[in-house]
Amino acid sequence: MNVQFGKETDLTNDRLKEFSVVGIAVSPLKLEALKQFLDHLDNVRGLSYVIAQLGSPKTKDIQIEQLSKHTEKKIFHAENHMELLSDCIYLLPPQHDIIFRAGKIHLTECTSETKLLDMPADRFMKSLVEGFGSNAIGILFCGKGIDGTRGIEAITHANGLIMVEEKNTHKPLRITGSDIEIDRTDYILSPEEMPNHIIEYIEFYMNQTKESIEVELKTLFSIIKQASSTDFSVYKQASVMRRIQRRMGILQFEYLKDYNKYLYHHANEVILLQKDLLIGVTEFFRDSDAFSILADKVIPAIFERQRLEKQIRVWVPGCSTGEEVYSIAILIKKQMEVMEERFEVKIFATDLDKDAIHTASRGIYSESITKNVKPELLNAYFSHHGNQYKVNKEIRQMVIFAQHNLLNDPPFIQIDLVSCRNLLIYFQPEAQRKVISIFDFSLKPEASLFLGPSESLGNLTNLFIPINNKWNLYQHKENRYLFAQSSLDLGDHESDTKLLHKKKIITKLKETEKILKLDTILTKLIEEYVATCIIVDENNDIIHINGDANQYLSIPKGKPSLNLFKMIPEYLSIIIGTALYKARKEKKEVIYRDVSIKDNHKGHSIHLTVKSLILHSTNEKLMVLFFEEAGNLVKSSEEITKEDKIQQSFNVKGNTGQHDEDLEHELLLAKDTLQILNLKLETTNEELETSIEELETANEQLIVANEELQTTNEELQSGNEELVAVNNEYQYKIQELTDINIEISNFFHSTNIATVFLDEKLNIRKFTPAAVKEINLKESQIGQPIGDLLHNLKYEQLADDAIKVLLTGEPIEIEAQSLNDEWFAIKVLPYLSSRSLKEGVVITCINITEQRRKSFSKDNGNQSGVLELEMLAVTNQLSAGIAQEIRNPLLALKEFNNLSESMTAELDRIEAMINELIILAPPLQTEFTNVDVVGILHDVIALFEPQAILKEVEILVKFTVPNLFIHCVPVQLKQLFINILNNGMNSMLQGGNMIIKVKSVDKTAFISFSDSGAETPRPRPSQQNENARKTREKSERLNTIVNNKIIENHQGAISFKSKPGKGTVVEIILKL
Repeated sequence: MNVQFGKETDLTNDRLKEFSVVGIAVSPLKLEALKQFLDHLDNVRGLSYVIAQLGSPKTKDIQIEQLSKHTEKKIFHAENHMELLSDCIYLLPPQHDIIFRAGKIHLTECTSETKLLDMPADRFMKSLVEGFGSNAIGILFCGKGIDGTRGIEAITHANGLIMVEEKNTHKPLRITGSDIEIDRTDYILSPEEMPNHIIEYIEFYMNQTKESIEVELKTLFSIIKQASSTDFSVYKQASVMRRIQRRMGILQFEYLKDYNKYLYHHANEVILLQKDLLIGVTEFFRDSDAFSILADKVIPAIFERQRLEKQIRVWVPGCSTGEEVYSIAILIKKQMEVMEERFEVKIFATDLDKDAIHTASRGIYSESITKNVKPELLNAYFSHHGNQYKVNKEIRQMVIFAQHNLLNDPPFIQIDLVSCRNLLIYFQPEAQRKVISIFDFSLKPEASLFLGPSESLGNLTNLFIPINNKWNLYQHKENRYLFAQSSLDLGDHESDTKLLHKKKIITKLKETEKILKLDTILTKLIEEYVATCIIVDENNDIIHINGDANQYLSIPKGKPSLNLFKMIPEYLSIIIGTALYKARKEKKEVIYRDVSIKDNHKGHSIHLTVKSLILHSTNEKLMVLFFEEAGNLVKSSEEITKEDKIQQSFNVKGNTGQHDEDLEHELLLAKDTLQILNLKLETTNEELETSIEELETANEQLIVANEELQTTNEELQSGNEELVAVNNEYQYKIQELTDINIEISNFFHSTNIATVFLDEKLNIRKFTPAAVKEINLKESQIGQPIGDLLHNLKYEQLADDAIKVLLTGEPIEIEAQSLNDEWFAIKVLPYLSSRSLKEGVVITCINITEQRRKSFSKDNGNQSGVLELEMLAVTNQLSAGIAQEIRNPLLALKEFNNLSESMTAELDRIEAMINELIILAPPLQTEFTNVDVVGILHDVIALFEPQAILKEVEILVKFTVPNLFIHCVPVQLKQLFINILNNGMNSMLQGGNMIIKVKSVDKTAFISFSDSGAETPRPRPSQQNENARKTREKSERLNTIVNNKIIENHQGAISFKSKPGKGTVVEIILKL
């Protein structure tokens, strides 16, 4: 089967040249994966394939004979200067590198120098980028090791396509230093899926230019930003485009422009796309070697720096579902246990994804974490519940989760550690620089920054000192300057503010200069005319010295101190202490005369004056001590006797005793005061302990209540959204039901065929308006037996024939005359239902008086009869067509479980009328034509999309061909597909997948419908649900009859394969 790229041959040939080569790097250990890839490669046409062998000289080379059995494409050993041809495979010799130039292969033998620079897969992938740029397509089948890591990054950065073999569908792969893994699940595919992925990728870029993609991407980002205030234009285009292509593939959009229109009108799709774009890949202790360095070096250093403050602040932006956050919290908790000290730890975990934050805050994870978390950590910091692990409360309380936009919202500050791993790789360079600048602002001096192994600081390396280059651990430098203007994007307003602030500072500096000049003058005056003095505060610490006080002071040994009593000689301590005590206690100036000074001057003595120094500008209790030579103090007798002064000669023994008594008295008072304070302190401590316990309890309750409120709020929002959606759907369905009712009513009133419907007891159920005129019926006769009917027909055995038709199911056709001498063609038919043929009778009367009269005329009789028959056929076909078109949306309406009983009854009435119309209709005149069956399927899927959303059913399509023309009756095939889809969706009460496949083999079309559910009885069904179930069973049986008839008309086949509890597969086979 050949797969065509695009819809126009010219466009295909021109644009396909841009994607001419697919490079495949394969390890000999992955030969089976390569074979599986080749098994499905014949579907792809127009490309060349180059296979590079990654084996060492000791491994066996891959042979052409091993591969040729798995593909029809020609396989060659690659040689130097060999031209690349489409639909051919070239096997590179081992230990050789390749250069793509002008459509030819250029081989070079690997040297020891090139082997040291890069590994084989890396060199091969880089050569693809050099040769084809953004059109490079690379596939990697690798074993263990790091070979290919740099090559993947090279193709990714060039916006090319890179695919890696799927290893574990339940665990997304990523790049690490130990094995080839990658954080982009778009590229992780099984070998069988890779060829179709290449087709989809190339078709996407062939259907639209890269310039148009750039324009439409801006529109798409604008739509998302308006809906969620999130700007994805700062993300790398390659990673964003893969996720957009995925969503477009699910919705069957080929052009980005059409997808943007759909986004604009479907808010739910915007939410789904945003969730795809928010890449959330994390795990516990990701890169264990890096976390070992963090635990051994970084965290102990943080604790040492914060030993006094006893507070540690950590920020983890882009935390996703919280595994990395809890990993850091566990390491910090372990360090506190080792130090046997208690620190206040706050870990701020932020992310843009609200759902991820909710998951992280719960702290519940599956058993898969046992692969990354050591058993001793699981036992110490997790609790095991069934098949899940929950983070312990002591770890959870260390973390504060919050929704936060790293680029737009204010950052956290005074942070000791920022861990931002594998987030910057998704940002464009400008956004990366902005994030690093934000971290520079948030971190304390000497704080730590932890980045992912594939990330770097760019040109901002001057802000940090490397701790470990391999795992990107850095220490923050102290930066006295704020962000540069380019980092903060300061505008004119900020510049003007800075200029104004600068002018104010200059003015203040000038004023300060004047004050300093005045201070200089005052200082000079004090030094010249004021005696030597020392000023002390209430703690006796010296705060100022004037004059030469060196003879009274000395510098003590050991740690320097400004305390007066540590700097004065011991023999002066009693004198000065006593003077200070009296001056403070009695609040008077104290003067001690003739105090001897021990120095080289014989008979040298001073007068010591102590007094309080009151400054109105401060509340400090200062004291000033004056030291004057004894010969300079001349006082009058009046001055000596002033009340505010105590002046006496100092007696060492007397004053010392008095000083001791004063000190003892003060000591007793101090003891009493201390006991009272101790009692108060004990009481206060008890109250504080009680308050702390109450606060902790209240805090825990608030945390639990807050989480419950958040959960309740989310549930209410979700329920409100669902109610709005259901209400809108109800409004739409009610309008549709009204329209259907009006159409059926118009049809009944417009038809000229007199029709009477009888139930199982041959009572009149309903009749058309024409029956009032032709048979003389009245509305009051509804419910009466047909035998009691006083009609104007000369047809006495009407009641008997109705009984006969009801019992045998054989229709009866006669011509009868009325009392008015008019002739009627009367048909008595069985009322066909999905359950049986005995649920009623239908009687039709067509006035053929005119035909009977004209039948006696040889010239005009035959023509009139033919005309009447044609009109009758048209009318019957019209009724059948209307009934089929109305019946399909009616089935969708009846799937709602919340319909009222009156609405359900009305729907049943309309369905009964539709079935009666179908019964009246003769077989349609079919006209076969060549029609694209894929197009018909797309129309049918679009019809069922609303119903699928309500039933939580996802419709998946797997079409191996873009179109498939079949000689058929389009209307009948459409009805066939509608019936099958409707039956399948009715069986999936709990939701599931409906898979539709189309393929063509040997001029035969194979179409299959697979559902993943089976109906299970629910306890105590309501009468309304029971009626709906019975009605659905009737419809399904009628659908089966119609389906078999359609398949028979097309000379095809239909088969059903069912497995209890797993679903049903319906396969249709039709000739092309």
